[in-house]
Amino acid sequence: MTEDHRFLLLGALEVRRAGVVLPVTSGKLRVLLATLLLSPGRTVPVEGIIERLWGPEASPSARATVHVYALRLRRLLGDGSLIETMPDGYVLAVGQSQVDVGTFADLVEKAKSADARTAAELLTLALELWRGPALADVPSDSIQRTVVPRLAEARLQAEERRAELLIELGRHDEVIVAMSALVDDNPLRERLWSLLMLALWRAGRKADALATYQRARHLLIDELGVEPGENLQRLHESILKDGTLAKGIPSSPVRPAQLPRNTALFAGRHSVAENVLELLAGEKTPIVLLSGAPGVGKRALAVHIAHRAKLRYPDGQLFVDLHGHSTSPPVTDSLVFSRFLHSLGVPKERLPADLEDQTNLYRSLLAERRMLVVLDNARRPEQVRRLLPGQSGCAVIVTSRDELRGIAALDDGRQIFLEPLSAEESHSLIMDMLGSDRVQHEPDATADLIRLCAGLPLALRIAAANLQARPRQKVGHFVSELRRGLLDRLRVPGDDHVAVKAAFDLSYARLKPGPARLFRLLSQAPGVDISVPAAAALLGQNTDHAAEMLDTLAAANMITVVCAGRFRLHNLLLEYAAALAADDPDVQTGAVRILNFYLATAEAAIQRLFPGERRLSISGQTAGDRIEFKDDAAAWKWLDDERINFGDAAHRAAGHDLKHYSWQMADITHLYFATRGHATEALVVCDAALIEAREAHDTCVESYVLDFVGSIYFRTSNYPMAERHHTRALELARLNEDEHCQARCLRHLGRVNAQLGRSDVALRIHQEALELAMRSGSITEQVSNMNYIGLAHQSAGELDQAIEWHERAMRLSIDLDDAALRCRAHNGLGLAAWHQGDLPTAMTHHRAAIDLAVSVGDRHLQAASMIGLADAFGTAGKHEQASSQATAAIRLETGERRIEIRATEIITTARRMLGNGLGLIEDYEQALRQAQEVGFRYGQISILIELATVCRLHAKPEQALLHITEALTLIREAGIHVLEQRATTDLAHHRSSTPTSNDLEPRCDAST
Repeated sequence: MTEDHRFLLLGALEVRRAGVVLPVTSGKLRVLLATLLLSPGRTVPVEGIIERLWGPEASPSARATVHVYALRLRRLLGDGSLIETMPDGYVLAVGQSQVDVGTFADLVEKAKSADARTAAELLTLALELWRGPALADVPSDSIQRTVVPRLAEARLQAEERRAELLIELGRHDEVIVAMSALVDDNPLRERLWSLLMLALWRAGRKADALATYQRARHLLIDELGVEPGENLQRLHESILKDGTLAKGIPSSPVRPAQLPRNTALFAGRHSVAENVLELLAGEKTPIVLLSGAPGVGKRALAVHIAHRAKLRYPDGQLFVDLHGHSTSPPVTDSLVFSRFLHSLGVPKERLPADLEDQTNLYRSLLAERRMLVVLDNARRPEQVRRLLPGQSGCAVIVTSRDELRGIAALDDGRQIFLEPLSAEESHSLIMDMLGSDRVQHEPDATADLIRLCAGLPLALRIAAANLQARPRQKVGHFVSELRRGLLDRLRVPGDDHVAVKAAFDLSYARLKPGPARLFRLLSQAPGVDISVPAAAALLGQNTDHAAEMLDTLAAANMITVVCAGRFRLHNLLLEYAAALAADDPDVQTGAVRILNFYLATAEAAIQRLFPGERRLSISGQTAGDRIEFKDDAAAWKWLDDERINFGDAAHRAAGHDLKHYSWQMADITHLYFATRGHATEALVVCDAALIEAREAHDTCVESYVLDFVGSIYFRTSNYPMAERHHTRALELARLNEDEHCQARCLRHLGRVNAQLGRSDVALRIHQEALELAMRSGSITEQVSNMNYIGLAHQSAGELDQAIEWHERAMRLSIDLDDAALRCRAHNGLGLAAWHQGDLPTAMTHHRAAIDLAVSVGDRHLQAASMIGLADAFGTAGKHEQASSQATAAIRLETGERRIEIRATEIITTARRMLGNGLGLIEDYEQALRQAQEVGFRYGQISILIELATVCRLHAKPEQALLHITEALTLIREAGIHVLEQRATTDLAHHRSSTPTSNDLEPRCDAST
């Protein structure tokens, strides 16, 4: 899990996972990791990474090398999801709180709004994070030149501010110790000398303070030829006169200061707060609208920002709770004006009686002032509009559960929607309230608590407060209690207003019947979010009506807009909606309607994209409203948008007595999942289908679903699991005498055996599968097996026979008008031509295969075709193009490790041929280990041959001999004779006393 990782940059770079240090021995990987960590959660362009790694000396293959390093870093971190590939770069998916630089900045920021004692403690914690010079072991000129000085300056500023606070608190001795060390390291920084002198003076050491000034003066004259600055000279004069330094400015007349207390435990929202502060700094009268769901922390954020901004508004701050969502009645306009005008110095007896006069007087008084007005808990635009200043100079912050779009439309208000806190921000809040010892002692339970609270600050604070009241209770035990009744337990006993459910009740009570009905029904929607057509099915209404109801709920912040046309409830509101729906007779009907909608629409999409795909006979036709797709792009988009929801739908169906539902869902969607590479979501659907099939003792369906599962594991290069599931599926298919299913299972078993290096077994299995397919009359199965038989002959080095089989497959696939099968035939013919040295023909076939793969949306086929083209480019000496194709294959992120391994090998070989010899052995060895992990025999052999070449060129003959000997052994064991000539040629080079020019020639590789 990403929360397990902690990254340290304030010193030597260090990575810890669950408290264990993960060594990052490669200098280049340290540079890449540091570059990503300096922008956590944000995309770092590849160009920026290249600049950090190599500067202006970057080679043409640098971009491809970055992708290889990213793969290696993913493996090192032990969590592939940490580093996300974006169209123009990479994102390290960690929060600022997981990086010590972020923690340091967070503590320094908190100190700005805290009292002196708390601020000093926060800065002490921040400075304790430093273990030495930042990024000390990161070998990047760019980082050392630009980033390190900035961090060092931030550290010194924090030291200076801490010293000021400690002097204010009378802790002079601590300042003397700290500043004495710092002036030695930074002798030209006058502020440090000033603080040291002041601390000495306040500690009663006047002579030492004066001596310190002389020391500083002589140093500045010797080093820079200048006298000390004005501030240092004035301090010196004050000490000589033994005067008293001014500690402040004369008091000013009383100004309104109505802001509530700013909590010292404010967590997260840093980017939002900075955005609002930026808006408040504008020349016009800024009006900021903070909206969000109940309990999301709108008031706390508004108060926090107001405290940070108040110095910009010297004439004071006004605050009012408008009770827009409250058990108390809303505050009237007259009452608000009466309070505000009295605060502005208007005696009660002079307050106008007329509302219009009150408004004019209020605006007239504000026109002479720079003030900050905070209007909390507004419900209607009318509540806010009268209280807006009429001229520039003031600022307004409004909070509301509603969006108040009218203020944005007519009054130039800037809407800012507050999302729930991230996991990292939630963790920070819990740790602040419970203490690090308690949280770190139960990290898993704390993570569960954070998930249950859905990032709502109100829920998190209530949970933490209840745990504070029970210091001996385990967090895990408290979480178990929450699971037995989440909303009932997220309250503070004895204070009815401090409860999550109470906050929700206030918003729900103000919904009209239509939106309230949809809100209840949304508890029955499967998955993580919902579209307008799905909501229409849930309601049993048309999409226009559903869109209107969703928009109303979104405006009230009872649901969240995910993106255009998609909405979601966080889990606390979902539980609240489910509780409301418990006694609603419409719920069961709505649940069945939406489940049928998902199944019927999925079927419509699959029929559009894969019209010839054979379905399970048990499935039949689905019932329910469905979307009819006008083109393939629309069908693909719907499937991509809804894929996470399919699994939940399959599991929910059992609770609504929908027989065969999960089988049908698995049968309909498995080809989509296989084509797109969504293994996790596919396994969830198949899991539901297997449960239902086994409960019904239906071995026919079970055999098909087991075969689906095996294909998913094959796509992720988990060949042992794939073999296990295909074998069991074949056993059941034989018991059922289902020849079609047997042919499928055999075909899939054959390709697994081919990857595991059992070429002769694979050939026999595909021949048997072809016979069954011919008996069952499945032309599709016949063509698929013909292609695999061709690949088996290629692996054995029998290229003429291979071409015959691929050409047969091509002719039939053209007759079928099946683009995916034509793609596979092109790939097979391209590989065979490449092995024969016919590179133009090979490139032509692979380019055709790529186009077809793109047309059918199959990322796996596209990636495999790109690897084939990359191999052909490499053999032709076009190494930059080879590297580019292999990199593009990686960026498709199919999850197929076999593709990543081959791509890494090709990119590394391209670097070698382009003269970039840095880290070649290390990169080949990393790819070899991955090939060994998944049992990818072809990949192992090919990489061993490349390793032998590199070792020989690096004068490591013993290692070269070991690698080539191992490659030849594997070739003979696996029967992959197509690589034998490469290996024996390399062995001959090894035996030659002098390397020949052939050593520098590109090699023939192969892709399966």
